[in-house]
Amino acid sequence: MLQLYYIKIYTNILSLSELGHYAYWITVAYFFSAFVFVPFDNYQQSRIYIWKKNGVSLRSAIQFNLILLFGCALIIAIVAILTLIFFSLHIALALTISLFYGLVLHVSNASRNLANNLNYRSMAASFLIIDSLLKIIILIILQRFVVIDGIILIASATLAILLSSAISLGLMLRGGVFFAGTTETINIKEVFEFSYPISISAILNWLQLQGYKLVLVPFGAAEAVGIFSTVSSIGAACMASAGSIYAQMKTPEIYRSNGRSINAYLGGVVALIVVVALCGWLFSGLIISLLTTKNLTVYANLLVFGILVEGGNLILGAMGIAHSLNRSTSLFIGIGSIGLFSCIVAFAVLFNWLNVMNIGYPLLFSQIATGLCMWNMMKRSGWMPQPKQSKIDV
Repeated sequence: MLQLYYIKIYTNILSLSELGHYAYWITVAYFFSAFVFVPFDNYQQSRIYIWKKNGVSLRSAIQFNLILLFGCALIIAIVAILTLIFFSLHIALALTISLFYGLVLHVSNASRNLANNLNYRSMAASFLIIDSLLKIIILIILQRFVVIDGIILIASATLAILLSSAISLGLMLRGGVFFAGTTETINIKEVFEFSYPISISAILNWLQLQGYKLVLVPFGAAEAVGIFSTVSSIGAACMASAGSIYAQMKTPEIYRSNGRSINAYLGGVVALIVVVALCGWLFSGLIISLLTTKNLTVYANLLVFGILVEGGNLILGAMGIAHSLNRSTSLFIGIGSIGLFSCIVAFAVLFNWLNVMNIGYPLLFSQIATGLCMWNMMKRSGWMPQPKQSKIDV
């Protein structure tokens, strides 16, 4: 609910065009985070139970993340200088803020994932609340002193996440999450071999679901992108809120069972998606009128696209975790390629009829194609649990 209230605040502040530019730069931030940080976080999340069993302190993960963050901060500084030399100050500032947002987002997500997967679920849930509250408070304060545009909105969110991450890490230290024990030097080669397929897949997935923003905004369709991304993001936030509760309860079991519980997880998440999508469709007009401005209510049905696409991310994310625990992550490159290709084909088919109301169809089609292909590949790999067959005595 706090995240939805945050969306209501900034949609009432920004124009439709500024919403489009905000969507553009926040996409850059999430791409950076997905490409660089998500694969490394997947690696350390897959290792925590082994570390705990062997008495290895999670302080090993802190050392590794500090090196990663320092290296990325250095890269951001170099990119900022080069952008300032070859482009304008505005672009350099926007790019730097977006990349830094992606960096602090990793700290927040990694902290929450570690706490949740070690069964500190109430602590992990409190991190989300702290994060959302700080975003709202800082934005309201800034609004009194400056004119808010898309870049300032991202900067305010960056500050909020930075503060919430500091609070979260403090709570984790006090709560004993970083248990005592020996430290382990993380093998960079092992991390790279695990992570690079996920990084490449992240690029492909990002292009599949977010690439339309980078294509349409520079060609003058910032308003259409702003409308679609704003309304669908409300649906995505609704799905993510429900999904985060489900994931906090069920994702640790995927790690504990070494992926064997994936069938039960997927059955539950599909049922959850159906319920949220049905409620979203029935009450879309009311939800959009309450959470945004009146001129967006005509596009209320776009909310369902956000729910379904985000639901697809929940399914694919869980399948990816389960498979990475049992087989090489190289599968993800092929899966990501299928997702991107199917999205491009769908956009090509709709090109002459493309408008704000049907942007979501290629995204949804590509999610379905990706999910079906991944499920088929996982079944062929042989590690997935097969349904029990009852024997009938004759």
